[in-house]
Amino acid sequence: MIRATASSKFQLRETLRHLTKPTSTGDPDAYRRELRFRKSWLYALHLATPHRPTCLGYALHTALEAGEEPEEAYIDKAEELGLLKWIIALEAAALDIGTKNELDALLAAYSRHLPHRDLHTAYSAFRYMPSDVKEITMTTPALPIEEILQKLGQ
Repeated sequence: MIRATASSKFQLRETLRHLTKPTSTGDPDAYRRELRFRKSWLYALHLATPHRPTCLGYALHTALEAGEEPEEAYIDKAEELGLLKWIIALEAAALDIGTKNELDALLAAYSRHLPHRDLHTAYSAFRYMPSDVKEITMTTPALPIEEILQKLGQ
């Protein structure tokens, strides 16, 4: 999503700039409508809350201002802030992943796109329980979804 929004007319860098330093030009109603549309994407990427950018949003804004590539900067900053494992946990919950085998497959898919990352820290964002089925371990995010969203929204 970061790659798509960064290379589209969405203007990820400029949107984060407007969110961190609001500067309305022209029609204020049009500016508010446009920013409201853009904020919905930023919410989905854990870069903003209704009131302000998140820590990840500020970190990505700083990285983009320094000329870094958006998708690499997003992953780097999420990892540095300890949020990448929670983003993965949230995605796993959205995909209804319930076994460790399914979680392993999700992390393997991530690894294909992020070959130089140690995604094993994501395992710490889950709890594991034995199953009635032999050789199957059940898994669930270690925190309730509301707490994960709260972490991502800080």
